[in-house]
Amino acid sequence: MRVLASLMKINVSEPTFEILHLLSTLSSSSIEMTQSRELLPTLAKRMTESNMTEQALLDGLGCLKNVSCYAEERRSQLLCTPGFKDCICILAKRLEMEKTLERLSATFRNLSISPECRSIMTGDALVLDALLFMSSNHMNMISLQRNLLNTFVSLSMEHDACVVLLFHGDGVLLECLQAWLQYDADSVLRKRASRLVRSLANDLSGPMLVQNTKLMDLISRAALQDEDRAVRIEATEAFARCASQTHTGQPNYTAVLDALVQLARRPNACTEAIASALREQASRLDHRVHIAKCPELLAAAAMIAMARNSSIRSKENICIALLDLTYEESNLHFSHNLVYWTHSFTMQTNLVHFSLPQKRNGGHL
Repeated sequence: MRVLASLMKINVSEPTFEILHLLSTLSSSSIEMTQSRELLPTLAKRMTESNMTEQALLDGLGCLKNVSCYAEERRSQLLCTPGFKDCICILAKRLEMEKTLERLSATFRNLSISPECRSIMTGDALVLDALLFMSSNHMNMISLQRNLLNTFVSLSMEHDACVVLLFHGDGVLLECLQAWLQYDADSVLRKRASRLVRSLANDLSGPMLVQNTKLMDLISRAALQDEDRAVRIEATEAFARCASQTHTGQPNYTAVLDALVQLARRPNACTEAIASALREQASRLDHRVHIAKCPELLAAAAMIAMARNSSIRSKENICIALLDLTYEESNLHFSHNLVYWTHSFTMQTNLVHFSLPQKRNGGHL
C-alpha cells in the first residue's frame, strides 16, 4: 500500500488507480487500505486535481465505493480521513458522467448505513450540499437517484437530523421529494420516496411535511392511484404517518381526513397505519367534535374494526379512538352516526370481543 501511495505522489495515476480498484474488490485489501496513513489521503487529494482522466476517476471512485462497502467497521474512520470529505463533496458538483456519479453516490450510500457516520454527515453542510446538488441536478439518472434516496432514508433515521434535512438549502429536499413521487419511469424511486416521507414524518419534522399541500396531495395520490402495489402500501403508511400530525387549523385538514376515508375503503388497506392515524386524531381534544361530525370517517373506522383481516392492533386503536370521541360531551350525535353507519348493536358486541387480548390465526381473530 505504501508503494501505491508513493506511485500516486509521483504522478503515475491511471495504472495505479486501476490496481487500487482491483485490490479493493477483496474485503481484506479494502480493510488494509483504511489502515494505511498515506494511501487514502493521497488518493483523495489526487482525485480532485484537474489533470485526472475519466478512467482514473472511474477507478478511483470504484475503489472508494468498494472500501466504503467492505470496510464496514471502519466507515467512520474513512469519512474522517484527511481530505476525504472534501474530495467527495467537490466531485459531487464537478462530475457529469453517469457512471462516475453512480459510484460516488454509492459511496455516500454505503457511508450512511453506519450510525456513526450519519451524525457526521448530517452535521456537515458541505455533505448535505453535495447530496442535494446531485439530487436536483441529475434527476434523469435513475441509479444515481436510487442511491441518493437510500442515503437520505438512512440519514433520516437520526431523529433530530430530519429537521436539518428539510431546512437545509431552503427546502430543496422537499422539491426533490415531489419530483421523486412523480417519477413515472421507475416505481422503485417512487417507493423509496414514499419511505423517505414516512421516515421524515416524526414529531419534530412531520409538521413541515403536513403543511406542504402539494406534497400531501402527491403522497395521497400515490397511496390511492399508483399502479404498483408496493408503492401504494409504502405511500399509505407515509400518508397515515403525516395525517396523524395534521391539525384542524390547517387548510388541508378536511382533505387529509377525506383521503384517509378513501384509503380505509380500499381492499387490502394498510389498516394498522390508518387506524393509528385515526387514534392519534381522536386523542386531541380540539379534534373530537370535528371527527364526530364526519359520518364517513366513522364508517371507515367501523370497517377497520369489523374487518376479519384487520390486526389486533388495528382493532384496538379503533376502539380507543371511538372511546376518546365519546368523552366529548358535545358529541351527542356521535352515537347516532355510529348507529346509522355501522348497525350499532352488531358493532358494539364485536368491538368488545375484538378488544380482548387474544390472538388466533397468526395474530388475527
